[in-house]
Amino acid sequence: MEGKIWLGAGDIKLRPLQEDDLDFVYKLWYDVDTSPFSDGPPYRPISLKRFKEWFSDEFLPKVDQSSAPGGNVYVIEYRGEKAGLCGFSIEWKRLSAEIWYEIVREMRGRGIGSKAVSILLDHIFREYPVRMVEADVYDYNKTSQKLLEKIGFETAGFDKYAAMKNGEYVSSTKYAISREKWARMGKNNR
Repeated sequence: MEGKIWLGAGDIKLRPLQEDDLDFVYKLWYDVDTSPFSDGPPYRPISLKRFKEWFSDEFLPKVDQSSAPGGNVYVIEYRGEKAGLCGFSIEWKRLSAEIWYEIVREMRGRGIGSKAVSILLDHIFREYPVRMVEADVYDYNKTSQKLLEKIGFETAGFDKYAAMKNGEYVSSTKYAISREKWARMGKNNR
């Protein structure tokens, strides 16, 4: 993984996704709490064999191209254990980034998500000329909403028809934080 960026602070490290993370990604992919909808291929349900083909042939090559939509994907490690995934994509026309994150069930409630998102924000605002970072959260995910609000995100929009689940629409809220607000908060307040 020469040339890849490792990010970290204390017990939390973000490292580039690699092929031997397949089983971990598959586990998160099927977690009802973290990934209940298919935002794109591979569509669920999918066998481990087909998932491995998709992961190796279609997903990882995009991750290796940092300008690709899936190009910035990190495994969140907590004290050396895999705790989740996070990533971002840049929308150059708007000079904004969109982040996402998932924490495995057994690692939740330890502050890992908020620390990982803070590390990701530091990296994005340091390395890219974006003016804001956004995140979409399904409205039933109150824990994720609280996480974003805790680290300074504010409500920026609402989508009543964000996704389908069991034949019904689920709404989402868009959160955003500006470069200026993140800088004002300072590392001591995060």
